[in-house]
This record gives sequence, C-alpha cells and structure tokens, in this order.
Amino acid sequence: MKIKIRPAELKNLAPMSTTISRLTKSMQDMNTKMSEITRLIELDTALTANVLRWANSAYYGARMPIESVQAAVIRLGMNNIIRLSIGNSLSSVMKKSVPGYDLAENELWRHNVAAAMTVETLGQINNQTLHPAAFTAALLHDVGKVILGQHLDPDMFVQLRQLVNEGGMTYIEAERSLLETDHAIVGAAVAGYWKFPDEMVYAIEKHHDPEPRAENLLDIVIIANAVAKKIGFGAGSEPMPRAYDAVLQRQGLLPESVVLLCERVKEKVLKIEEEWKLL
Repeated sequence: MKIKIRPAELKNLAPMSTTISRLTKSMQDMNTKMSEITRLIELDTALTANVLRWANSAYYGARMPIESVQAAVIRLGMNNIIRLSIGNSLSSVMKKSVPGYDLAENELWRHNVAAAMTVETLGQINNQTLHPAAFTAALLHDVGKVILGQHLDPDMFVQLRQLVNEGGMTYIEAERSLLETDHAIVGAAVAGYWKFPDEMVYAIEKHHDPEPRAENLLDIVIIANAVAKKIGFGAGSEPMPRAYDAVLQRQGLLPESVVLLCERVKEKVLKIEEEWKLL
C-alpha cells in the first residue's frame, strides 16, 4: 500500500515564514553579523512584533521595556528566537495527538522541544560549537509524523505494530514495508518545501538510518531524538534508534555525560512548558 503525500498537504501543514528559513541559513555562516540578523527580522512585521513581545514578557524577566529588535535578539538569543518562531507557527499542529504513533496530545511537541534542548545542552556540556543548523533540525526532525499520521487509520496502525512485534522490524522499517515511505522521508520533504538548507533536510531524512554516515549534523539529530525518548518525551510506539550507541561513541559522549544531559534537558523542557503558559 503506497502512501502518496500530495503537495497540498505540505502547503497546508502550517504557514512557515520565509524569514525563518533565511535566518536558519544565515546562522550557518559564522561571518553573519548581528546587524544582518536584526535586519532580516525587521523586514518581517509579524516576526518583529512577536520577538519584541517575547523579549518583553514576564518569563524573560523584563525590567526595562525593549523597543528595538537588536536589543530583543540580544536578550532572547537566536536559539530562542528560532524555537519560539517555529513553535508559534507549528504549535497548533504539533500539539495535536497523533494516534498512529501512540502520541497523546502535546507529546509530539514535547518530543521536538526536548530534542532541540538536547542540542543546546550538548553544546554546553561539551563546551563546543555544534553545527549551526542542529537546533532547528532537531526541533523539526519528526514533523513528518504530523502528515503521515493523517494517513494511518486504526487498521494500518495494527498492521504496523504486527510488523514490529511479530516481524522483528523497527517501526520505520515497518513504515517502509507497509507504506513505501516513512516519516523521516516525509519530514525531509516538508523541510525542503520550506526551503531549509540541504544539510538540514538530509539530517531529517536520515535520522533513523541503522548505519548513518559520519556527519556531525546527522549525528547530533540522532542523539537529540534518542535523548528525548530516553527521558520520556514522545517515545510513542518507536524504540530507541539502532545507531544511538555507535553515534554516542563517535561523538565521544561518556555514560556519565549522557546522564547529565538527560537531567538538564528534562529540566529545560518542564521550564519551557511553563514559559508557553506565560507568553
């Protein structure tokens, strides 16, 4: 049974500002100046309004009101701007339940936020600069589940589970067998439609490969996905990715570092849930 994703489904998933795509591309260039980032935001009226609102919110401890985009960018940081902007665009669809993946309401949203926080925290623990697109790639790595989940009626879900439980397949192998596609491929199509960088599209598409190519961005997305599941956010019907242990070794992450990583990410996700209630 081949599932065909219609272009209209990608278009109707959620409106994504072209500014977000441009910001993500700009962040990949280490020579990009703050003034260039500020200018991109200023040219998007809606994003400017949101960035100023977020920067002046009680959550970010605003004592003195901020009136310029540059000051707001300094207060929030680019990762927060990307997270809040994408979250603002996708929250209505990401927070819905996805029965085909055993994901209750808000679980897919929590999973993606946890993955993004893993990237942020990993850089802090390792004291290293990660790939500039890693945060956004982690935040969007499972966006394909939103679309593919719409095609999974209860009978198809039962068939997928049988392939996993009785056929010894991973969930993504079962998707490929039954549907002739998978949520990672669909997610990459979404990222491509939104004109995100090719490296990011590739990392989303390959984040479940059993033997992924040794590429830093892909490795980080695999770790981010696994850590989010490990701490209990959005595991649903999927097990831990097969390549997880090998990727940890490749990135030089020791068991004690992973434990610390999980603890800090969980704290951040719980804090972000409070943030969304206040914004």
